Amino acid sequence: MKNRYLLMVLAMAPATVTFGGTNPDAKKKALDAADMNKDVKPGVNFVEFAGGTWLKKTNIPDDKTSYGVFDILREKSIKDVQEILKEASATTGAPKGSAAQKIGDFYASGMDSTRIEKLGAAPLLKYINQINQIQTMGDVQQAITQMHLYGIPALFGAGIEQDFMNSRIYKMYLAESGLGMPDRDYYVKDTPHNKELQAAYKKLITKMLTLVGYTQSAAEEATKNIYALESKLAEASNTRLENRDNQALYNPVNTSDLATKYPSFPWNSYFTTLGLNLTNDQVIVMQPKFFKAADSLLKVTPVNVWKQYLVWTATRSTASSLSSDFVNANFEFYGKTLSGQKVISPRWKRVSNEVDGNLGEAIGQLYVQKHFPPAAKQRMIALIENLRTAYRARIQKLEWMSDATKAKAAEKLNKVMVKVGYPDKWKDYSSMEVNRDSYFENVLQASKFQIRENLNKYGKPVDITEWGMYPQTVNAYYNPLNNEIVFPAAILQPPFFNMDADDAVNYGAIGMVIGHEMTHGFDDQGKQFDANGNMVNWWTEDDTKKFAERTKVIIDQYNNFKILDSLHVDGELTQGENIADNGGLNISWDAYMLSLNGKKPAAIDGFTYDQRFFLGYAKVWRQKMRDKELMRRLKEDVHAPAISRVNKAIFNIDPLYKAFDIKPSDPLYIAPADRAKVW
Repeated sequence: MKNRYLLMVLAMAPATVTFGGTNPDAKKKALDAADMNKDVKPGVNFVEFAGGTWLKKTNIPDDKTSYGVFDILREKSIKDVQEILKEASATTGAPKGSAAQKIGDFYASGMDSTRIEKLGAAPLLKYINQINQIQTMGDVQQAITQMHLYGIPALFGAGIEQDFMNSRIYKMYLAESGLGMPDRDYYVKDTPHNKELQAAYKKLITKMLTLVGYTQSAAEEATKNIYALESKLAEASNTRLENRDNQALYNPVNTSDLATKYPSFPWNSYFTTLGLNLTNDQVIVMQPKFFKAADSLLKVTPVNVWKQYLVWTATRSTASSLSSDFVNANFEFYGKTLSGQKVISPRWKRVSNEVDGNLGEAIGQLYVQKHFPPAAKQRMIALIENLRTAYRARIQKLEWMSDATKAKAAEKLNKVMVKVGYPDKWKDYSSMEVNRDSYFENVLQASKFQIRENLNKYGKPVDITEWGMYPQTVNAYYNPLNNEIVFPAAILQPPFFNMDADDAVNYGAIGMVIGHEMTHGFDDQGKQFDANGNMVNWWTEDDTKKFAERTKVIIDQYNNFKILDSLHVDGELTQGENIADNGGLNISWDAYMLSLNGKKPAAIDGFTYDQRFFLGYAKVWRQKMRDKELMRRLKEDVHAPAISRVNKAIFNIDPLYKAFDIKPSDPLYIAPADRAKVW
């Protein structure tokens, strides 16, 4: 088996993928020396060396919490989307039910601020009035169910997803939810920062409740009850680190046993109302501790408190589609207090993002026609195959891994499905109700459509052609359940993917992104899934131990990376992304070397090919961020801050040291024996 595999690798020489055109000036533009700060040595602060002047002269726009390459491309994408929306909204004769009608009417309804202000709270109040009529716990339970049909996360969450153990069938998953603040630690840890957030959050609840008809005193009393209830839910919720343990999250329960385990909720009628027949099936309870606590709260919490909680949950979930008093109160906490954003984004951006989030593939179909050349897709696919070839070779050279596990890793790599640009078939939005009369109702009906679309998957074959992002999304992802890597059209543009740049810059940028997503299939979470997307252990016990030893190096490195005085990166929470960066850089470098076939390209604009590889990488991670947003992300985000993704990640990559003559005396130097080497 091993010899046959090695012969296959030797036979699969990589295709030569080149990017740069014949114009040398175009290659120079891929890296602008004017952005750099050459007074700083690379081994002292590579971020500053590679982009210090750009960072110094760049200001974060007031309506943003961070600004960097991702933000710049997202700005371009949303402007491209807005042009599509404006064109559609100006066309009033589109056939009813068509994508053009829905896109145009949705956008027009959101931009009609005069009507939205005139309506005020009225669109929401008809739903609030239904909650106010609740008299019994049965009514509470029914209201929770109805809210779930509209995507409002009251108490817990539920949805259809591929079965972790058999990824070719769907299962119902039940998950913790129901909190208004984005992390349970904001409730349970009384740090000075958290106390500030808690006070501001309570102020928001009170303000919102007065907007839907509560007197000031009633709103203040309800706020105490709501916050106390959410705090109890938070105490029972997992930490973000606990929610990275896929094995612990997979807890199958027979539907017939749910009533025994959690008797305070009518599960059979809940599933029936959702339109599901789960008789003789299992559901996956992702956080049993949470559901046990929620069950207890349903027993002991008064009906009136549940009514207050449901009014608040409905209000905060829909505030952004109401009049400015709701929108501004919402922004004051979630934008300004939580993330440090100075001013709210203009209406056209907020509405464009909302329409894009709900009709994304209909918009994406028009987006790719205007903004994604077919040549880019073919070039990208060829580049991906070069990276796959380099990864195969790296797997075979791993000294720490057994032949048995190498064979399984190679099988998984070979089966990685690739999606580039846009879906082969587009989503059908014909059953979504959209009109120009009510932005609030359009948002609500769009959410209802997405919930119904998800629930309708149950009992049907898994559609592996489905995409989890839209073509106009500036991002990429790996999905372990399909063993696939996906690259939307919008990320395939400079500086990530530059058809006119030299190969070094492109391999350092988009090449690393490809390698990063591939490596997610083999990080601490991805390694738990096999080539077919099933949560099956394909590792020997000894290899598992060695993997943990190597990833601990990465965890420790990032744990010791200080940000904002005493704050530091959470090495365990971010380990998956950091492993992927480590693997992505190594794989992309190897693929670039294979593409050169022993040749050494001439320097461009004073930088050698190996320097341009790392400068290309550093360029895509240029970013400025407000302190509050950085604090929030350090708590909530599985991605380490951009500065550490450069000043730590690349110093684990051996070729960097020769390229920039990094010395042991340099502060960022990592001794060879201490460098992280996983894949």
